[in-house]
Amino acid sequence: MENRKRSIVKSFVWKTTGFITLATVSYFVTGSFKEMSIITILYHGIGIVLYYIHERVWERIRWGKVEHPLSVIEIEGEINEKDIDLIRKKLQELGYVK
Repeated sequence: MENRKRSIVKSFVWKTTGFITLATVSYFVTGSFKEMSIITILYHGIGIVLYYIHERVWERIRWGKVEHPLSVIEIEGEINEKDIDLIRKKLQELGYVK
């Protein structure tokens, strides 16, 4: 597992690498800085929107997800003694506590 800062830096480096690669290829194909800019900005702009939609759709698909064993316990607001008892019983059923 990695921390958020590392994930952010990795994402930034990955996106920058993709941006530079596409800009370079676009420039060599078109020979135009203006066309290179349009292609690169459009591609990455569309890519961000499509990635967001892709992630939202996959969030709704239950296949392959592993649910936390305590997620079946419904808790609203602050945890009270009744909630603690439910959590303790579930942990006992799962063999985590005696």
